[in-house]
Amino acid sequence: MLFDRAITDQERVAVLSVSATNPWGPALVLLVVAGFFAWAPRWARWASLGAIAAWVATNDQFAHRLALQRELRRVASDAFLVSDFVTREPGRASQWAVEMFDALGSQAAVAAILPGAGDTRRYRARERLYTTRIGFRVATRVRIHDADFTILVRDLRQQATASTPSSSS
Repeated sequence: MLFDRAITDQERVAVLSVSATNPWGPALVLLVVAGFFAWAPRWARWASLGAIAAWVATNDQFAHRLALQRELRRVASDAFLVSDFVTREPGRASQWAVEMFDALGSQAAVAAILPGAGDTRRYRARERLYTTRIGFRVATRVRIHDADFTILVRDLRQQATASTPSSSS
């Protein structure tokens, strides 16, 4: 609940999972951890710090995630991040996705991360789906260690302010 929120359509056929790129979720987790370290006995603090350090040092996925979050904040700091999009009915996905992205995009930018795949043709097809049918633009391509990622952004706020006529008295 701190990181992702699932949005479903009325028929409960499609699910869109979004999260914000702001730091409030991780900040709350750090607050709980700091509370633990303030009240835990000394041996428990040292054991926990050692376990956390060993986990961070050996976990490549953590380093990937951290670098990807840093890059995402650089290109779309106030964006909602689309992490999963699933539907049970073929063809329904893009129509409902555009409606949801339009609704989210009027409040903030919407971002999606496409991980590189071994199948280049399939990867390019997914990127084309996001850019042509749903209206995302490629914000950046980044290589983290040996993995490629494409960060896509869809921001309707500039279009909304540009199309709104200004009233003068």
